[in-house]
Amino acid sequence: MSLKKVIWLVVGVIALLARTSIAAEPAVGIMPYMLLAKAPSTIDAVIPRLRVRLKNANFRVVGEYAPYPGAYLIAVTSDDLLNAAKKSKYGGMGAVMKIGLAQVGNEVQVMANNPEYIGIAYHMKDSLAEVKQSLRSIGYVKDFGGKGLSRKALLDYNYTFGLEKFGDFYELATHRSYEAAVKEVEAGLRKQYMGIRKVYRVDIPGKQQTVFGISMNSDIKTHPFMNDKYLMDVMDFRPLKRLPYLPYEILVNGKQVIAPHAHFRLAVYFPDLPMFGKHGFGRLMDLPYQYEEYFTKLVGGIWPPPSDSYDNY
Repeated sequence: MSLKKVIWLVVGVIALLARTSIAAEPAVGIMPYMLLAKAPSTIDAVIPRLRVRLKNANFRVVGEYAPYPGAYLIAVTSDDLLNAAKKSKYGGMGAVMKIGLAQVGNEVQVMANNPEYIGIAYHMKDSLAEVKQSLRSIGYVKDFGGKGLSRKALLDYNYTFGLEKFGDFYELATHRSYEAAVKEVEAGLRKQYMGIRKVYRVDIPGKQQTVFGISMNSDIKTHPFMNDKYLMDVMDFRPLKRLPYLPYEILVNGKQVIAPHAHFRLAVYFPDLPMFGKHGFGRLMDLPYQYEEYFTKLVGGIWPPPSDSYDNY
């Protein structure tokens, strides 16, 4: 058995013990998603009306894409989001909210990130309460996505003991300047390396910080973890869909290029994901390491990192 598999086995046991110990806690807290609407329709019919409502609520569309059939995502920002990002150390990661449309039978579900949840999880200086109210003006049914987390638990969130938290980023590359770093990321995205494409780019005003949203559409047979559909087939299995997990972020922060670690990001968006089984965290065992390798190569970083040994992976 490889070292990586032993580590995951230990992590799984710890996770089971930890989740058993908190099973009796009341089901209250902050949840990662907002259900904005659910009604008989088609995605094509809903998209134009949704764009109008987003504009009326002072959101600006920065990117759109269909990751796979029956799914569509619209990425937006706003003055409130950009102002909050400007005041936060890694604010670019929370500068964009995503609205998902899922076709489930003859019904369309419209859901969005819960800005309150994202603001805390990504350590934003502002609560993003105004952003949440703006999204609710478009339509609102309920918050959803697990039992919910307290502010304290979300601020210090990790899936289980020993796994990465918010600040444990992938440190993908360091370039000679902020401008050079942005140029390198843009060049990598134009090549569509490993099926990685740009969904959006947002420059944070007043600071040397740019966030990119990326889609992944590599061959599902040879590199399944680099394919959004494969990933969501594992994780997004409950009746209410959670499309605004997509797309993933890469952040240029000054000379550095970083990204949230997959152990953190997968878990914080799917806090009720089981460890084992068909839809378990364990099925994605190799994903975090592939992300680190391919993201690093995408943005012009050095692989393997000179200070690390990956011989045991």
